[in-house]
Amino acid sequence: LLGMLDFMPFVQSRYATIDSTSVLFIGLMLLFTFKYCREQEAQPGFRNSLATFVLIMFCFALAAATKWTGVYGLSGIAACILMVLIRQYRSYRQERAKLNFDEELAPARAALSKDFWQNRFGATVLGGILAFVMIVPAVYYLSYIPFLKCKGIASPFSVDGVRTVLQNQKDMYDYHSKLTAPYAFESDWWSWPFDFKPNWIYPNYPVAVRPGYKVSIVSMGNPLIWLLGLIALVVLVYQLLTLRKFSRFHLAVIAFLSVYLPWILVTRAAVIYHFFPCLPLYLTFTALLLEPLWRLGKPGRRVIYTLFGCSLGLLLLFYPILIGVEVRQSFVDGFLRWFPRDWVF
Repeated sequence: LLGMLDFMPFVQSRYATIDSTSVLFIGLMLLFTFKYCREQEAQPGFRNSLATFVLIMFCFALAAATKWTGVYGLSGIAACILMVLIRQYRSYRQERAKLNFDEELAPARAALSKDFWQNRFGATVLGGILAFVMIVPAVYYLSYIPFLKCKGIASPFSVDGVRTVLQNQKDMYDYHSKLTAPYAFESDWWSWPFDFKPNWIYPNYPVAVRPGYKVSIVSMGNPLIWLLGLIALVVLVYQLLTLRKFSRFHLAVIAFLSVYLPWILVTRAAVIYHFFPCLPLYLTFTALLLEPLWRLGKPGRRVIYTLFGCSLGLLLLFYPILIGVEVRQSFVDGFLRWFPRDWVF
């Protein structure tokens, strides 16, 4: 429901960029990562979660093949799996300590060590590397079949096909790494959760519409929902720092940071819609913030209903500039441009 009332998923999907597809695969990749961690908590051992890990790698390959920003999530996958291994190692050390005082339990200690180092740690590292190598390059390369056909290359596995795919990687990297052209609506990575500078996608200037009217499409977040997400993130991080114990919330925060923080290192012009892959997790934080209110009963639920009602009201208020319908210039300037310098519609 939060996603339905937000502005950005609606706008990005309507003008058909590949970002919506990329976000879908990134979301699935992280969802299967959470499933993997839950399975390992219930029944440790890489073999017990092999099918889920294959799905993680498959979705990661599709995300990377759609848009390179999908690669950012790989660090989140690795961090979540590492956290699970660390917890399993601590549990192994505790169990082994209970067996250290009796020589007759030496076979049990040996079996315990073998189970951890071979079936858990070793199998996870080796199996993870093999699954990555066998799945990701294959899926990524096969996604180029339509591209190669457009280039007139009938066989994707020919020398020309391989050379064309490799050249395309170089061309993409050169473009993004050497892009220095300024963009009127570029914004800093840290400003995106604050909704400071929307991206003006489509301006139909006054000469093309009736006098006193305008048509615009802008990509931004629902101000209320994104404010709740920011508050939820702060509360969640505070809880994690004060509780000092493992929680599944750790996985959500790790996944969010893995997709978001790499933008610190990006030097090319960036825009608020680059926050889109982070949005599913951002909305998850908001849901985690609202859940205790829901459990309070009627008083808490009234607060939630009020928040959703206000979010719907904002969606209706901003709807004209999200969908690109003709609207009075005075309405835009008087009701929508809350920050005249940066909210350009």
